[in-house]
Amino acid sequence: MKYENVKKLVDSGKSKLFENWHEIGNISIDEFLAEYKWLSEDPLDEKGRITRDLGLEVTEDAQNKFMLVHNPEQAKIMGIKTYNSNNLKGKMVRLNRAIDPVTNRVEFFHNGKLWNGDLICNIRTEL
Repeated sequence: MKYENVKKLVDSGKSKLFENWHEIGNISIDEFLAEYKWLSEDPLDEKGRITRDLGLEVTEDAQNKFMLVHNPEQAKIMGIKTYNSNNLKGKMVRLNRAIDPVTNRVEFFHNGKLWNGDLICNIRTEL
């Protein structure tokens, strides 16, 4: 999807991806759009494969809040009772995608190091 269309979707409040990342990581519209602009400029590799992704790093407190709000029974089982409301700000990170030539496994790198986060999107992710 072209960046201009993504911006309209996010600005209109109809982007489920943005709403999710905003809720989980306290990401602002401006942050999301700035990083998505970089993502939308993915040059692709020689075979037309994606080379860029965005990751969302969240704090333990943000994870705890999400569990307490959306799955309180599981939070109770896990012993989650509270969270620090001053420590909910997540961070979007730019990821480079590489495909291991031997295993064909997709790997994600941030600042040259293997990234093992949980939340990832790319230009083909449904918004």
